[in-house]
Amino acid sequence: ICSIALNLDTPIVDANVIRVLCRYFGLRGDPKSPPVQLQLWKKAEALIPAGNASMFNQAMMELGALVCHSRPECARCPVQKKCVAFATGRPESLPEFAPKAEFTTQTDVSAVVCHPTNSDTLLLVQ
Repeated sequence: ICSIALNLDTPIVDANVIRVLCRYFGLRGDPKSPPVQLQLWKKAEALIPAGNASMFNQAMMELGALVCHSRPECARCPVQKKCVAFATGRPESLPEFAPKAEFTTQTDVSAVVCHPTNSDTLLLVQ
């Protein structure tokens, strides 16, 4: 919003840009972790061309959405020659998101017990 609507020189780091930055710079580690988030924002900020953040940010988001997606199309990439992940031959190995937690099953049990002679008294147990 800052760069597109207000024309401020601020970066954007969305899912598409995360993929581009992690692959381009070879950033390792979970991009959701605070240390990697800090690196991503610093790298994104350093790339912003003064006075042209709006167009640059939109281009980064488009690059991540149309070329550098989960199955990157490196042959079509305009920054392929300087991309660390492309140079390794395994661009799909980045970013390194932490494995998702396994879904666990939970069973909730509740009981309501009424007093046999006093209907105003209840025992609730979960």
